[in-house]
Amino acid sequence: MNPRCLAVTALLISAPASHADEARTLDEVTACVERSIPRPDGIRAVRIVARDRAGSERVTVARVYSRRADDGLQQLLLRVVRPEELRGTSFLILERPGENEIYFKSTELPDVKRIRTAGRSARMFGSDFSYEDFEYWQAVAAPGESKRLGDATIGERPVYVVETRVAKADDSAYEKVVTFVDKKTCIPLRMEFYEPGDRLRKELIVNPHQILQRGSAWVAHMAVIRDIREFTTTQFLVDSTEQEGGLPAAMFSVEGLKREER
Repeated sequence: MNPRCLAVTALLISAPASHADEARTLDEVTACVERSIPRPDGIRAVRIVARDRAGSERVTVARVYSRRADDGLQQLLLRVVRPEELRGTSFLILERPGENEIYFKSTELPDVKRIRTAGRSARMFGSDFSYEDFEYWQAVAAPGESKRLGDATIGERPVYVVETRVAKADDSAYEKVVTFVDKKTCIPLRMEFYEPGDRLRKELIVNPHQILQRGSAWVAHMAVIRDIREFTTTQFLVDSTEQEGGLPAAMFSVEGLKREER
């Protein structure tokens, strides 16, 4: 499996060489997701609406920039616009073979901070999304051992089903992640995150009616992630999306984070 495919669908195509037969059964899913990825770089205006068990809301407005480097690996930058007290906060994900690099910047820190493996389970801006959840959802998570399960349906939508066992060397909050990929749009309609002991901890749901075509790709304009144990939910809403011919590589670097102005 070539590096470009690994970059695009890390959690879907990361079966080890010793499972060659299983890997071949993933080819159909891989090809589907590859077709759905927009070729130009992308910019999205998003809102992250977190609700606690009492119903109180916390809204974070951000812009998400994404591109693929020359080696085919993904790069993703999120910049907070509101609330004002978080303005100037950013985080950067650089996909790397084996373990991604995640960097965080805020006005309260003297320098850019690298988020090590153990810190990937921390919540983003008080939401139910951890850095690790966001990696998996954006298909830039470090590979584990994946296998394709039997196809299924969600509502009336046929879906591929892929189970990923998180690599043991990875200090993850999860034991496995099960992803249900819509056959029409190649967007995950459901993701289930299981803690050790096969306990469902979180689930991410995408309404198919919220998936719209933008250029050559499909975009999920709303996703909801629910923390089963904490009884909290977070909506991730895409207010607008743009495609660019080429975002500057320097923007997706630690030095670029340091140069960002409040």
